[in-house]
This record gives sequence, structure tokens and C-alpha cells, in this order.
Amino acid sequence: MVMKRLLLIAAMFTVLAAAAQRNPAVPTTTDNIGAQVPPFISTRFNSDYPNMHAVWTLEGENFRADFTEGTLDRSVTYNKNGRLLQREEELAKDNYPLAIGTYCSQHYPKEQYAVWSRYDSTGALSYYISRDTETLWFDKSGKYKMRSKMVAHTRLEPTDY
Repeated sequence: MVMKRLLLIAAMFTVLAAAAQRNPAVPTTTDNIGAQVPPFISTRFNSDYPNMHAVWTLEGENFRADFTEGTLDRSVTYNKNGRLLQREEELAKDNYPLAIGTYCSQHYPKEQYAVWSRYDSTGALSYYISRDTETLWFDKSGKYKMRSKMVAHTRLEPTDY
């Protein structure tokens, strides 16, 4: 009986390992939900961020790469044509406008938070902090602007409520 279980487990691992194999001749990257990243987009990412390993997700028709640089998290989003739509970076403590820290200590004194910068395709800078079910948005000078609800895949949609 024990031998049958061991054989069954070994067979399951073999099947899973075989299913996980990728054909190295196919020049695409597959993310954790099965979306294929076109080669020109992964090439663009590798050119923009050499030696970085990304986890790719599909957001509508856009491709998002999440990766870590040093101890801080980063993400970039490209459209289906490979154009950079946005770049987000977790910031080191106090590497953001003082007004953000002041706002958080006044409104959420017992919470710890991570501040992220976000550059859109035009280069416009904003900052944000993700909380349990919402995101707080700040302008480039650190002035509080609005809240947004978190939506699927932890992506954010700015909506004032």
C-alpha cells in the first residue's frame, strides 16, 4: 500500500514537471496566469532593465512586469505595441516629499506604509500609498489628492469617493 502511494506521488510529480517544461525555441515569456509576453516586449524590458527577472501579468491588453531591484519593488507596464505606459517604484524611507509623511502621521499614526512613485507615459510624477482596500494618491509635491479603491489584481483605478 505504501509502495503504491509512493509510485502514485512520483507519477504525479513527473506529470507536473513535464507540464511545466517550456520549449526553449519559443521566444515568449509566460507569466503566472498563462499570458504570453511578445518577444519584442520582453526584449524591450531586458534592454531597459538588464539582469532583472520579472513576473509578468496581463492587464487588459497591457503587459506588466514586477521585479525587485536591491530591496525595493518596481513595476513597469507596456502596451501591446511595446510602448512604456507607466513606471512604479517603491521608495526608500524619507526618499519622498515630507508632506506625505506628515499626512500619514496625522491621519494614520499607528500604521506603517510604503510610498511608491509613479511616472506615466508623459513623465508626470505622482506618489501613492496602498492600504487594505484603498490607495491614497499624492501629487508631485506630496500634497494629498484623492483615494481610490483597489480593483482586481491589486491594480489601482483613481476614483474620487
